[in-house]
Amino acid sequence: MARVAERSGEEALVRARLERRFQAAAGLAALTLLAAGLGLALAWRPDQALRWGLPAALCLAYLLLFLRRRLPDNRSPEGLLLPGFGPGTWLSLAPGVALALLAGFLLPGRPPGPLAWAPAALYTFAALADLFDGYLARRSGLATPLGEALDLELDALGMLVAVALAVRLGALSAWFLPLGLARYLFALGLWLRLRRRLPVRD
Repeated sequence: MARVAERSGEEALVRARLERRFQAAAGLAALTLLAAGLGLALAWRPDQALRWGLPAALCLAYLLLFLRRRLPDNRSPEGLLLPGFGPGTWLSLAPGVALALLAGFLLPGRPPGPLAWAPAALYTFAALADLFDGYLARRSGLATPLGEALDLELDALGMLVAVALAVRLGALSAWFLPLGLARYLFALGLWLRLRRRLPVRD
């Protein structure tokens, strides 16, 4: 009993440390969004920066809620809860923030002048970082179910934001929107099958 209590106390300490790491990551992401919004207000117009800020903040809040809910999955291959994020997970967070900044352009549309390249630059950065996060996690020996789930979520969100923005800017037809929603529609289908107690296979 004493050994079980000791292990339980150790995991509680690890959870507290992990929570602090999450709060630090969330604070850094929020500061990045705020700095980007202030930069847009100066380089574009304050009203457009406010319009940009709403979808950007909603997207970032969704990602942070997803990360917070999946913190218990931050475990080593041996099943031990880790007190911090591995380098692969940290690298996944960077394109997550970039996708939130990209989503901001859904309301105001295409910015003027050199800022018109900002959406393409943000998506390129997110795509390149996505190529290396899994590799870095495996090389560091800190691949976790949390990192895997975050990577899958960012893939789906990146597709949705990119397609929606391309439609918003007139580069794609609205018929492409179901492509951006594909993973979410698939997840909805799985949920409906489970709710109806129908079999779900790999």
